Amino acid sequence: MPPDPMSRLTRYLPATRRPMRGSSGSEALTASRGLKGDSRWENAQAAPVGFYQRTRSGRNPTRLHTFSAVTLDVTHAQGNLRGVKRLRSLHALFFSTLALTAFSSEAAAQVTLPFIEDWEGTNGETYTALTASLAGAPEWSFEPLATGGRLRMAAGAGFYASGNAAATLDRDNTSTTTIINYLTLTLDMSNFNVANDNIVLDFSHMQHGDESSTNDRIWVRGSSADPYVELYNLTVGGPPSGQYQNVIDVDVTAALLSASQNYSSTTQFRFGQEDNFPATSPTGTDGRTFDDIIIRRVLNDDLAVSAIATPVDQSCGETMHDVGVTVLNAGANTQSMIPLVVTVSGDINVMFNTTVMGPLAKNQSVTEIVGQINTYPGVNIDITAEIMLPGDEDTANDLLMVSRTLKPTEITLVSMPADVCPGDSATIDVSPEPLADFELWDSMMGGMLLDTGTTLTTPPVDVMTTFYIERINATLNGAALDNTIGMGGPYGTFTDGLVFDVTQPIIIQSVNVYPNSTGPIQVTILDSADNVIGSSMVYNAVMGDVGNKTLIPVGVSLPVGGGYKITAEGSGVAMYRNTDGAAYPYDINGWVNITGNTPNLPSSYYFFYDWAVSEDVPVCSDERTPVDVDVDPALCTADLVVDMTGPDTANPGDTVEYVTVVTNNGPSAALGASVDITTPTGFTFVSNAGDCTTGSPCDLSNLDPAAMATITTTFTVNDDFDGTATVSATASSGSTEGNPGDETDSVDTTVMGMTGTGGGGTGGTGGTGTGMGTGGDSSGSSGNAGEGEDGGCGCRTTGNPTNSAGWLLLLGGIGALGVRRRRD
Repeated sequence: MPPDPMSRLTRYLPATRRPMRGSSGSEALTASRGLKGDSRWENAQAAPVGFYQRTRSGRNPTRLHTFSAVTLDVTHAQGNLRGVKRLRSLHALFFSTLALTAFSSEAAAQVTLPFIEDWEGTNGETYTALTASLAGAPEWSFEPLATGGRLRMAAGAGFYASGNAAATLDRDNTSTTTIINYLTLTLDMSNFNVANDNIVLDFSHMQHGDESSTNDRIWVRGSSADPYVELYNLTVGGPPSGQYQNVIDVDVTAALLSASQNYSSTTQFRFGQEDNFPATSPTGTDGRTFDDIIIRRVLNDDLAVSAIATPVDQSCGETMHDVGVTVLNAGANTQSMIPLVVTVSGDINVMFNTTVMGPLAKNQSVTEIVGQINTYPGVNIDITAEIMLPGDEDTANDLLMVSRTLKPTEITLVSMPADVCPGDSATIDVSPEPLADFELWDSMMGGMLLDTGTTLTTPPVDVMTTFYIERINATLNGAALDNTIGMGGPYGTFTDGLVFDVTQPIIIQSVNVYPNSTGPIQVTILDSADNVIGSSMVYNAVMGDVGNKTLIPVGVSLPVGGGYKITAEGSGVAMYRNTDGAAYPYDINGWVNITGNTPNLPSSYYFFYDWAVSEDVPVCSDERTPVDVDVDPALCTADLVVDMTGPDTANPGDTVEYVTVVTNNGPSAALGASVDITTPTGFTFVSNAGDCTTGSPCDLSNLDPAAMATITTTFTVNDDFDGTATVSATASSGSTEGNPGDETDSVDTTVMGMTGTGGGGTGGTGGTGTGMGTGGDSSGSSGNAGEGEDGGCGCRTTGNPTNSAGWLLLLGGIGALGVRRRRD
């Protein structure tokens, strides 16, 4: 689409030099023109004829001089043109005389270009008859060539290229007879000459279903006495109905030269329209609208910095980002070897001096790459570009300064993640960015999503591991957050919904509803013309959703636009609607503005709560950023606790078992944990069972926090052992011991020998024992004596058995009892 003429002009002019709307220079005098010698003027609706001065508001211009009765005695009716009815037969003479006399009595105000007409000085007037001077735009006249012709200054929303006014030509709805409307601009351009001044016309126009007709044209003539010359055919090309076409650089001087005409004090531009129906909307049924009309002089030598082309604001940073400046030749002369100075300041400070080689013909532009800067980390900079051409006739457009914010392409960490103990998780802190969020993945492409946010937590790592961070658009929530805003209940008219505007390309990620029963739910988005833009997948509500806030994924992208509707079309489940409590508008970060509902009930809120939306713009990361997390065993803090149980006593030859439990009560894993279980003197190791099946020391590998290992150790007591045996267990690991002292435990076991038995009767041999014993027989004579362990003695005596009772005491010594001792 061609550039907007208003913006094109604005870039040539600083704010202090831009003319007011419709002005002939800053508060310049203008003269009413366009009075045609025609009997239709007998019904004219006119403001008083004369000279006008524009006010700064652009409305109600001040009349500086009115044609008086001395000049022509026809303005008695308060200076308007209704008195012309009495001179119907002399209308041609009257109007020519009026113009000549008026401009001979007082000098006309020559126009100062550019002349701008955006109609904002008007006040919504409608004209249906011949009008010599429009209210708020006195340089213009309106002429319908048949009853039913119409000019409206405010036809309604959608009719304006800018602001709140435009000139719409159509016919009224009283009949379908074809009419012709002329909108004529008269300017004193006697200070210009076709030999020296290149003057062009810019304007915007929109057709409303208007068919191609011979009077859909723009004409120009050098004076009111000259024939009109066609300047532009409005029916050639252009967009569909309801869309503006911006036309620039229509060569007025060339058109006049082709007809051997020149500029004068009564130069006129005529805008025509022909058709037979009214413009009932921007897209139909007939008619045409004009807006933002500009007449300007093209200077001979006029170069302009029209744009800072790159870097683009809010774009992604680059390591070698081009700085590009667009230079426009706005003058008539071809230009070459154009000096250009560009300064970058802010987070980056650099100056570029270059020469734009050219040649640049009239209206030709070129974007010059003056250098490169590193914007990859994201920067805020100001860029100033200035043309240094000697003899430039308009230096106001030689300099342009802009501010640029470049988003970081590189994902920046607050700091590199610290090493962690093997088995621990790491934390990765990402520098926050406006409207961005971050995801943690386990691989460069695809893989598993591990976390989302600006503080990312990894799974436990045992060795150095690489994770990957991806930038995503942040999701923001808004709208009525739930249905507690007021009263309401189930509602089942699914074509009803909410109305909203979008000011930034977005994706509606999800909404929430309150189903009244199980069944299908679908969300549908429509544009202002009720065309379906997109729909969600059908969600089937289950029993757990009934009456509860239920999230419905949507995933519909929307461009900037107004009058969007969100409905439940496609659903089969009644959903909650608030009948009061709504407080429109609901704004979501300036991106979405929910303005009301389709039935236009100001207190009601329909169906869709707690919207989640994100920008529909590319994120700056083309690929995920790798981040390494390393491990360091020295950072691990464990607390190994050993608990051992076993028998208090045992006998020689016994098999005994000891149970050892090792627990890690520390915050980190006990790396390379092991436990050493001793084999005491007098014991023989048999086996280990449970979490260790080898000999001591037992390898427990890495013992995670709160984990435990249990080992059952089996020994045999040697036959010749007598005394106390101490079995101990000591745990250790490669981690720092956080609570030294409880990683060892032991059990004391007492082992006692066998007790001897006494001889008797006929003096048998004494048995082996641990005590002192004497045996005898009735003969009272002593025979063989047996000596037992621990000093035991067996003796044989003779004598009466019944007298040997005292000798029958067995086991004179008693073995010591085993006592279990334990060290804590």
